[in-house]
Amino acid sequence: DEALAMGGCEAVHSVFVYRRTGNAVTMTAPRDVWWHDVEAAQSDVCEPEWVGAEHPLFILYTSGSTGKPKGIQHSTGGYLLWAKLTMKWTFDLKASDVFWCTADIGWVTGHSYVAYGPLAAGASPAHQATSGPGRHCASSGGSRPSGPSEVVTALRP
Repeated sequence: DEALAMGGCEAVHSVFVYRRTGNAVTMTAPRDVWWHDVEAAQSDVCEPEWVGAEHPLFILYTSGSTGKPKGIQHSTGGYLLWAKLTMKWTFDLKASDVFWCTADIGWVTGHSYVAYGPLAAGASPAHQATSGPGRHCASSGGSRPSGPSEVVTALRP
């Protein structure tokens, strides 16, 4: 509520509220809706949006050594094929696997191996942001991942 009251959020029409505790929550109707109510009403099937191979999937921005942002566009067909094949060839991923990756979702490694790769291969990705030494092993949430991917920057103290 405080963030929305600061202004500049006129495009926000709905706020999903996730119940983590039993504490009372002040809701603003009809804007605020409970996450679990919305989730329960959703179908178990999500049909894909069919697009051409060269359809833009995402733009990855970096400032590199110049300090000026520059972006590279990744296309749907080429990038998804690469992500799926590296999951198969590098990680020997099977559709029944739960693949756990600790890479930051904002890095190309993160969205390649946290989302796009496992999903394109028909597997379940598992990801939980962690911080601090020793947190990675305790953060899989009991999902018993069958394949891990670790990034070296996550191993620094």
